[in-house]
Amino acid sequence: MPDHTIRLLLAEDIEILRKGLKVLLAGHPQLEVAGEAGDGVEAVRMAMELNPDVILMDLSMPRMDGADAIAEIKRRSPQTGILALTAYMEPELVKKTLAAGADGYLLKNVKADELAMAIEKVAGGCPYVCPEIAQMLIDSFVSPGGHAVLEDDGLLTGREREVLAFIASGLTCKEVAARLDLSPKTVDTHKVNIKRKIGVKSSAEMIVYAIERGLAGSSSSARAS
Repeated sequence: MPDHTIRLLLAEDIEILRKGLKVLLAGHPQLEVAGEAGDGVEAVRMAMELNPDVILMDLSMPRMDGADAIAEIKRRSPQTGILALTAYMEPELVKKTLAAGADGYLLKNVKADELAMAIEKVAGGCPYVCPEIAQMLIDSFVSPGGHAVLEDDGLLTGREREVLAFIASGLTCKEVAARLDLSPKTVDTHKVNIKRKIGVKSSAEMIVYAIERGLAGSSSSARAS
């Protein structure tokens, strides 16, 4: 549990869903709803005004869609955490959303405890992709024979693949550091190098890369080099 209140911005065009989210989050005293936005343009404006820790972003909104709003917010405020909260599961939309800069992806049928956990992870600088989306991505990138569609491209060292596999399995940087007997600063350095080598901007995109190559959730895969 975080040692400070996490301030949230809810970006959702359907008012009854925004109110439902507030009720869902009310049982978690460490979370505070600082503002609400009813469209993408308003979400960008309020993100700049309120400087929330995490934004819950619907993807289908008027005036500016969620992916464009995410990209604009990240351009202006890279440190702001953004969780996509949507009903859509299409692989290409997931990849587009994460490429825009989203730090996580959740479905709207999420339970309150998982939502709170995802918010805390993103607020702490870790990506979060819900299990349903992770499995969908795995299914879309696995051949009928059970192998990853994309082969390992050899861009990463064995240690970097190991770090990536642990991050993709949901561990925080501190937890990865403890597992590998490294300092958190060293793990952060590995993350920066991994992003640079594979050409992505967000930690959530790292998860997609790991899934594409069969590394997600398997530290043993990471050691096989």
